[in-house]
Amino acid sequence: MVPGGEEDTWFRAAVVSSAVHRPLDILDKVMAGQADSEGRSTLIGQLVATAAAIASKPADFGRLIDVLASKPGAPPVGWQIAGMGRLQDTLDRRGLKLATLSGADKVRPLFESAHLIAANDKARDTDREAALRLFARGFNHADQDLPLLAGFLKPSVNDHVQKGALAMLARTTGPQAAEAMLSDWTQRAPSVRAAIVTTLLGREEWTQRLLQAVAEGVVNPAEVPAATRQALAHHTNASIRQQAQKLLPVGDSSIRAKVVAKYQVVTGLQGDGVKGATVFKNICSVCHAYIGQGNAVGPDLKAFYNKSASDFVTAILDPNAAVEPRYAGYVVVTRDGRSLTGVIANETASSLEVVQPGGIHETVLRPDIKAIRATGLSLMPEGLEQALTPQDIANLIAFLKSGG
Repeated sequence: MVPGGEEDTWFRAAVVSSAVHRPLDILDKVMAGQADSEGRSTLIGQLVATAAAIASKPADFGRLIDVLASKPGAPPVGWQIAGMGRLQDTLDRRGLKLATLSGADKVRPLFESAHLIAANDKARDTDREAALRLFARGFNHADQDLPLLAGFLKPSVNDHVQKGALAMLARTTGPQAAEAMLSDWTQRAPSVRAAIVTTLLGREEWTQRLLQAVAEGVVNPAEVPAATRQALAHHTNASIRQQAQKLLPVGDSSIRAKVVAKYQVVTGLQGDGVKGATVFKNICSVCHAYIGQGNAVGPDLKAFYNKSASDFVTAILDPNAAVEPRYAGYVVVTRDGRSLTGVIANETASSLEVVQPGGIHETVLRPDIKAIRATGLSLMPEGLEQALTPQDIANLIAFLKSGG
């Protein structure tokens, strides 16, 4: 192997590509190195995923377990944790229990160490995220790990680690996960609240718990993004649709033209770009990126700086008037019972990448897809006039046309 080559993205891609037919042999070569770097952890994780994907007999998994197991007396390091997470992904997809594999006890220390690594704020972010992937899986138990995962959603925790914890909560099942996400709601940062709301749409029982939290006053209706309201308004479950309409009503699409006409007054207003920056942060950043801020779910708004005020008014208040295909909404139903609502950001022969409001990315392998449905709507919701005055829109336009 080329010394230090593991740190180069293209080098790693070339190694993984060449290892498709003999991943275990290539993995042995990589294992000859000694450094515990982020690049090496990533490369080993990718090679383990490749080897596990083509494993056809128990002995293949046994060899991977031997590769990942720590030597007696040696503490687990980043690449072992990352690799074990990838192996566990494959086992979950195939419905295999780690404990049933020969030699599985050799990797038990990795699961035990995961809790210590994730809680160590001095550890690398990549190692902490990899450690979180072992929570509530393998030799760890969901009933014990769910409260721990919820504890990583505190504002004092690194943003990447928070997202890693939320991603693992999203993989679990049962009402306890929803309770864990909604616990200590008043202590959650705004960005995490939005991400939690999006995650709770993943399972019907979680969605019902979210609506219950709104009805009880735990979650303020104003904290539920307009994009989420739109998704609820078109939910396949009639009971959820009806309850959402009462608690979180959305605008009537039949009056879009009247709303746009009413807001044309914006074209004659003087906008304040500084105030517009606040409007962008509060309303638009959930799904749009601009000058390094926000989440790249919809198009980057920097490309629209030369649009007229009238064009902006129509795009903001009647988003379904012209839906660009690559930003159309889809619902992807997975075989483990989740529903992911977002845009398809990337599509390959083996997987789809779904990006949900709040910038939550998830790659779903095609065999794990139960159904996929186009909503026929823009992910950008209708009814934003309920939260925006004509002056707010004028300020937002001034901010977007100023280049920040």
